[in-house]
Amino acid sequence: MTASYSGDAHNQATTSAPVIVTVNPAQVLMVPVCGPSSLVSGNSYGCIAALVYDLGLVNGTLTYSLDGAPTVQVPVDFGLALFAINKPSVGTHHLVINFPAQGNFAAAAPQTETFTVTKSK
Repeated sequence: MTASYSGDAHNQATTSAPVIVTVNPAQVLMVPVCGPSSLVSGNSYGCIAALVYDLGLVNGTLTYSLDGAPTVQVPVDFGLALFAINKPSVGTHHLVINFPAQGNFAAAAPQTETFTVTKSK
């Protein structure tokens, strides 16, 4: 970037030396709240993730993967992403939630949630 002055009757025209301006993506904080940590078979496991940065709320796309399966995309609107795992199978599950770098936002640290589904009585 440079600045230029066109001059006037008392001062000559001049241009500044170039200045390099680096704009880094905004750092994103992701805070998921999921639950319940233990549920009975036939119920769903739900999550809400809040995503913020220094100046406000994030928009974009969050992804999650259940037990290493292919990722699922979830829209982030006004800093919130909502999703549910519909009737997961019996056993212990690991859910990895990511907000990859996109647009003006840096990637958020991935979060792993663990929950257990038990047989119904």
